[in-house]
Amino acid sequence: MSKPLQEKLSIINYIPGTFDEKEALEMMGPENSNHEYLRSAVNRHVIQKYDVHKRFNIHGILRDCISEYMLIKDLPLVRGRFCRIFSKILQELENKSFTSDYQWALCQLNLEQQNFNKLLTDVFHCTSDTYQVFVNIASFQFNTTSPTFLFNSPDSYGK
Repeated sequence: MSKPLQEKLSIINYIPGTFDEKEALEMMGPENSNHEYLRSAVNRHVIQKYDVHKRFNIHGILRDCISEYMLIKDLPLVRGRFCRIFSKILQELENKSFTSDYQWALCQLNLEQQNFNKLLTDVFHCTSDTYQVFVNIASFQFNTTSPTFLFNSPDSYGK
């Protein structure tokens, strides 16, 4: 695997759950060649594509290998991108929860659950770049995101 592809995979691997093409491309950065890197990873069977939901996932054992052997070069930059991308998605889903798209938003919230869990725990790595993102999350009153749902506690199944 080429060094640039390894670097892009290490960045995508920061996303803990499944992801769509837009999320992966935004995580990799503004370069035009990122479509090619994503396609190459899918063709090499490193990333699996689920056509039903149009989402991708890195195979479990490969995810572990990428974490161990392909370190992220600029971790603060990647964390910042992750926080901005997924907080924006969370806010979009919140806005849709008050419309006729409520059911779709709830389904998307379920698909993104692992990613939102990581977003909320990344507050420990808050910097001046991501401070405002976390302040916005804390100050915004979410309709669809109760702590029991986001953190997948047993309480969410009992009610």
